[in-house]
Amino acid sequence: MRFDLKISNSFLWITVALLIKGLFFWLQVYSSYKETQPLFGYFTHDSAEYYGSMENFYLNGIYSPDIRMPGLGVIFLLFRLFFEKNVVLNIILILQWLVSSVAIYTLSITASRIFKKENVFYFVFFIFILTHYIFLWDNFLLSESFCISFFIFAVYFLQRFLGTARKKYLFFSGLFFTWCVFTRPVFFIFYGTAAIFLVFYFIKEKRGFKTILINGIAFLLLFAVLDSAWIARNLAVKNKFKYLNDIDWYNALNPSSPDPALYFFLESWGGDLENERHWFEIDYKIDYRYRDTVIPSHIYTSQFNKDSLILVKQRIQYYKAHRGDSIVALINNSLMNYTASVKKEKPFLYYIGSGMIYMKRLIFSGYFTYNTFDDSFQKLPLIKKVFKLTRAILFYLLFFIGLIYSVKLLLSKKKNFLLVLLIVIAYSNLIYIAFFFRTPEFRYVLPSTVVFFCLTSFVFAKGWDKLKGRTTSPGQ
Repeated sequence: MRFDLKISNSFLWITVALLIKGLFFWLQVYSSYKETQPLFGYFTHDSAEYYGSMENFYLNGIYSPDIRMPGLGVIFLLFRLFFEKNVVLNIILILQWLVSSVAIYTLSITASRIFKKENVFYFVFFIFILTHYIFLWDNFLLSESFCISFFIFAVYFLQRFLGTARKKYLFFSGLFFTWCVFTRPVFFIFYGTAAIFLVFYFIKEKRGFKTILINGIAFLLLFAVLDSAWIARNLAVKNKFKYLNDIDWYNALNPSSPDPALYFFLESWGGDLENERHWFEIDYKIDYRYRDTVIPSHIYTSQFNKDSLILVKQRIQYYKAHRGDSIVALINNSLMNYTASVKKEKPFLYYIGSGMIYMKRLIFSGYFTYNTFDDSFQKLPLIKKVFKLTRAILFYLLFFIGLIYSVKLLLSKKKNFLLVLLIVIAYSNLIYIAFFFRTPEFRYVLPSTVVFFCLTSFVFAKGWDKLKGRTTSPGQ
């Protein structure tokens, strides 16, 4: 029996993806099932916000709390009509594995078409399927797995449209971009960037206003319809105009909790919600992994110093034992005064330096926590330390080769339209997370990682051709 190894053999490659990814998936299930029973994967605080709201809607007809967009909730509800809650959550975990397996093949075939090199397919396919960085999240009931898969499908259909000019592909690209936005609102930036790039593309191709209008409708129609419904819902329920999610707990001080004020203070100088936040011991379950965290002295202003922060920390401990609005007000007033002083006395740190710190943490600090073993690096035996370091080095190698090569592509005279769009999306994701969202969790860097890994795959494919003495395609 002879296998057809052509990249067009989707059945073969998706089957390979399912088997190899299935091994990773079920190994994770095996290692975590006793902890998470009766679920195959991890249900976190964020999971409760994504799926708990739709469970409440199913039981009581009210989508609450509604700080998350309902994209994942709709998938949950489709199965919840027929199955018990935990069964549905396990179905979703299995779906994440299945969909991401299809997404790996889709990404590989799309990359080979963008770069116009068939062997790029193999590098993308095996890099993504063997490193397991991107699809680690299949075992988490969070937004990353579905959202990255939907993003890949959106790019696939956009590439198909550019190659065929058939509007149905533009519609499907818009459909998956829309579901990305309704899963993770940050993708609105990428969706909007793609729409702007398409306008420039049509102008460059000397398409008329009618063509631009018709294609624009195809690309944006589903989002316009669904978001209009979401806006109408928010007007009816909250009497507010909200076109995306409404995170009130983060946008304003909370008179019953010092958490938001602490967030604002940390953000003013680049403090991390996983490190410096725990220094204040604001959570009831203290994470002692961060007991050696030091608040840097260069952030001090005329309004606060180390003693001031220790006093706030002590007041937070008092608040935990004696909850009340008066102690919260005292803590909030202090923290907001410190935040204002950083903004006034250290404007570079407030506007630029903090973002640069988050960029560093986003790329360099975030990944290591999720790399293979949960125990602290110091406590691991030597073999596990070597394995953990090897995986980290490989990640940074794949990430930075792609990042560096993206600069070269942007500076080159001949540019591929879709490639430039994806690079801009990768950059805008990093900039938004570091300078605006300011929460340097590794999972937020995934859209950029997808782009940079594909660029690295192209570099490897070119290197492979040179080793074999072939004439390489410029891929432009």
